[in-house]
Amino acid sequence: MRRILPVSKADPTRRGQALRSVERVDVGRAAALGRRLQSVSERHGVPVEVDERNGRVRTWVQRRGPALPTVEELMVTAPFQVRDKKVPHFEREWAAHRRSWP
Repeated sequence: MRRILPVSKADPTRRGQALRSVERVDVGRAAALGRRLQSVSERHGVPVEVDERNGRVRTWVQRRGPALPTVEELMVTAPFQVRDKKVPHFEREWAAHRRSWP
C-alpha cells in the first residue's frame, strides 16, 4: 500500500484527503503470508509490526514524514477480499510528492 497525505486545500495547517494505491502481491493463508513477510523484512533489516489482536503483519518500506505533505509505503497482510485499487491520477501525484519529499 502506498499513501499520499497531502495538505488540505481549505486549511493548509491540516491534512487533506489521503490518496491510496493498493496492490495485492500474493494470496494465501494469513499465518503463512505473515511469517513470510516477517522473514523477508527481517532479512532486509526492515522494521516489522505484528498486531497480535488480529494477526496482521505490517512492514514499512517508507514511513511518513512529520510534516505535510508526506508519503508512506508499506506491505501488510490483509483479508482476501482486498482488491487492487487506486485513483487514476495516483502515479502522477506519487511521482510529484516523491520528488518533493526529503
